[in-house]
Amino acid sequence: MNNTELSLKEIQECVNSCKNNADLENFLASRFSDNFIALEKYFPDIAVYFKNYNPKQNIEFFCTENRIPNVYLPDSHQCLYPYTDPFEVCKKQVQDKINNATLEINYFGIENDPYGQISYKYCNHAVRLSENNTNSEVFIKDLETISNCLMLGCGLGYQLAYLYEQKEIFNLVLIEPDTDFFFSSLFTFDWANLLDYIHNSNLHIKIILESNFDRIYNELQQYYLSVGVFLTNSIFFYKHYSNKQINSLEKHIFEKYDFLNFGYGFFDDYIFGISHAYYSIKNNSHFVLQNKKLNEDYADYPVFIVGSGPSLDNDIDCIRKFQDKAIIIACGTGLDTLYHAGVKPDFYAVTERNPEILQAINVIPDKQFFSDITLLTTEVCHPCVVNKFKYHAIFGKNNEILIRYINDNYLSHSPIQEINFINPLVGNMGVAGAAYLGFRKIFLFGIDNGKKLGIKKMHSKFASLYNNHGCNDITGNYETKETSRGNFDGLCETNKKYLISAANISNIIKIFREKDETFTCYNCSDGIKITGSTTLHSENINTNIFKDFHFSKKEILNFINSEKTVSLSNLNLEKFWNGSNFSRIVSSLIESLNKKSDTRTEILKLLSNLSQKINFEINYNKNIEIKCLHGSITNLSSIVLQTIYAKNNKDGIANAQRIIALIQDFLTETIDIYAKLPNYIQGEHRKYYKDNKVGSNMPSCNAPLLPPVNSIIKTDYEDPIKKFVKKY
Repeated sequence: MNNTELSLKEIQECVNSCKNNADLENFLASRFSDNFIALEKYFPDIAVYFKNYNPKQNIEFFCTENRIPNVYLPDSHQCLYPYTDPFEVCKKQVQDKINNATLEINYFGIENDPYGQISYKYCNHAVRLSENNTNSEVFIKDLETISNCLMLGCGLGYQLAYLYEQKEIFNLVLIEPDTDFFFSSLFTFDWANLLDYIHNSNLHIKIILESNFDRIYNELQQYYLSVGVFLTNSIFFYKHYSNKQINSLEKHIFEKYDFLNFGYGFFDDYIFGISHAYYSIKNNSHFVLQNKKLNEDYADYPVFIVGSGPSLDNDIDCIRKFQDKAIIIACGTGLDTLYHAGVKPDFYAVTERNPEILQAINVIPDKQFFSDITLLTTEVCHPCVVNKFKYHAIFGKNNEILIRYINDNYLSHSPIQEINFINPLVGNMGVAGAAYLGFRKIFLFGIDNGKKLGIKKMHSKFASLYNNHGCNDITGNYETKETSRGNFDGLCETNKKYLISAANISNIIKIFREKDETFTCYNCSDGIKITGSTTLHSENINTNIFKDFHFSKKEILNFINSEKTVSLSNLNLEKFWNGSNFSRIVSSLIESLNKKSDTRTEILKLLSNLSQKINFEINYNKNIEIKCLHGSITNLSSIVLQTIYAKNNKDGIANAQRIIALIQDFLTETIDIYAKLPNYIQGEHRKYYKDNKVGSNMPSCNAPLLPPVNSIIKTDYEDPIKKFVKKY
């Protein structure tokens, strides 16, 4: 029989003819039984879900005379494979994919090292060894081993057999939003055999049965953390079938897939962060308590989050007018901008751990201006910035180490508040900080995340750092090569970092609105649209929000500085600095990389095993300090991945082996740096390298020279505003 398309009438006739077909029923029952046993072995949670599963719609199994099981859904009059031979449909689809698809790879290049960090030292040397850092196409048809496949739609599973017959899939993530389809596949496809093969070959598979993208994304994050985030730097995308639900998921996946490997940090950054946190602790800075709630009346007090985007100039009169009736949070250079605009902020929000922040602050000549401003930041903030402020509201940064360690071991009953979505820009710290403090009426000004088309400047005319001190706001992070919908109308110039910033503000809005439906974020900025915010021109702000509260703004600030925050200076953290545990674990990681690896698969297994060991130490053995390795190991492993897919496979494998030796040297050097805790302060860490080199010369990598000390002030400027004066 030719593989002809079946009409609805023919499908219904086949269904009727197969009713009470004992052979078909026995086959389906036997296959389900075998598959269920395999699920209990490999995916027990999925087995529990389907043990007493009731399909959402009626399912009718049928076959044509070729006896290949198919499924008809009478409620929707749908048949996934409306053909006489579903095998042939799937076989052709797989062959078309293999013949035409590519393995998409994110290629790493040489990066500038602004401070002298071993993470840059080793990653840059790895890129040089790679010799494969151009975005060349890697065709699936030319590969024996595919590092990472993301398949959207399981259907009845037949395509999996043909795919695995032709290609070795090191890691497969299968997302099926329709549980009825997956349930049907348990009767039709030989899952038991496939899962046994994957397990016995030490390959990986993740099955996600979910239609909500946020939950899918969370599962993807957790899965790749365990099996190796480096794998996300490659993808063979395979969509098995199309419908409205599948197509929507596809759109979301492509919008956010790159973010799966974002924000894990470098080894040096973690070590700097630990040292900076300890400095704030021992110097009696105040940290935000999680369980001390903001007074319900205080929560409705309006909060102005102020960045220094160009649209701020349109709203500065509004901010001046209400500055005594709203809490004002200046984000980054928003502090400089507000000083020169005559507005006194209550908080200064900053996220970065680098010392140049002090240079940006010091463009303000009036030292008394800082006397009653509270620093709103996380524990990684540089000591020189912390010293500038008398008052502090310090959060524990999500994914950092020391505050998490303190909460788990010392403050489980009264933990320090950990904060999320504060990156990549200071505006994120302002919004998240206000929300986590407990405020629920938030207004955004100058949080443009780019600029409107046709606008030349990236910052407000009041931003002295950029307008008078020659600080660059044209290249690097300020390049705008993308466009996005504007908050009010039109389009804005933007870039990936700005888009991530807007997405993370949206995440904060969503999280806090789910907790409290009265939480509202008004976006008065004439920049890019922020999903979840309420668009509002500043001239249309309802003055009723500035009602006469029975308390003053000063009372709220006093509460935050005296009750909502607490000193941790009495903690004894000597146990954490004991490097023997860190040294022991790292030595075992180095040893694990000695295994002979002469093929792509062997190298992928080696690197995945390394990631699994790190994840196991962090999550199961509770050795949280090992988290400082994660980001740098991910980047180095990603460079190995791009190397093994070089056009000349033999050269790619040889170069990858050299980079693996480089990873071993990197791990060896981390032991020496960890031993310098808690005094490895960014910038000041140069004192440990008397020969002016970044770390030590190692067998696979000589140490480069330390870069010159960075100065963001390029032009001397005599500021005429020596004394701050409020303007209304």
